Amino acid sequence: MLNIGAGIPHDILEMGAMSRICGNDAVHQGVILYCDPLPQPNLGNLLKHLAKNKGAHTLLILDNLTDPQNIGAIVRTCAAFGVKGIICHDRQTPATETPSLVKAACGALEYVPITRVGNIAATQETLKENGYWCLGLSEHAQTTLDKVPTYEKLAVVMGSEGKGIRPQVLKNCDITARIATNPNFPTLNVSVATAVTLSTLTLGHK
Repeated sequence: MLNIGAGIPHDILEMGAMSRICGNDAVHQGVILYCDPLPQPNLGNLLKHLAKNKGAHTLLILDNLTDPQNIGAIVRTCAAFGVKGIICHDRQTPATETPSLVKAACGALEYVPITRVGNIAATQETLKENGYWCLGLSEHAQTTLDKVPTYEKLAVVMGSEGKGIRPQVLKNCDITARIATNPNFPTLNVSVATAVTLSTLTLGHK
């Protein structure tokens, strides 16, 4: 039996009524909580906040990613490796509240702020002006991840599985690198590639 705290207004509903509220495809455990949306800082606020924190830190830029489950898994990975924020396109990226994204994130949305921007390439320029180096992941890069220098402020750019990083965004990267995979089968799911990348950059350089 669910123990609901005193003073919290609530209703007991049948499962059909809950499905009408959440949608038939929503995954839940029989509880619906109405709450305010998670804060999503704009780029200026994110950079202002990070400027107060000394020490090295990493941001992740998602370019052209549209699969909410992949994005949710990436958010979870970012929380595990201490990424300070995720930057994505405001219109081309699924809403943060998408049920499958939230489920795949496994609670990590509470730890990693997501900032939405109108132009990824312009955002890269802003990041560079604030001392960040932009690293783009590309299977065609000559440099492997383990050879990438350590940067105090780093923005890692991940592209979609199909088209990868868009040409202008890739051009704006200061350095490109690839994961050292089997040349006969070099591709990875983008969420897996992100996990390998962050692991290599944060653990392999210690």
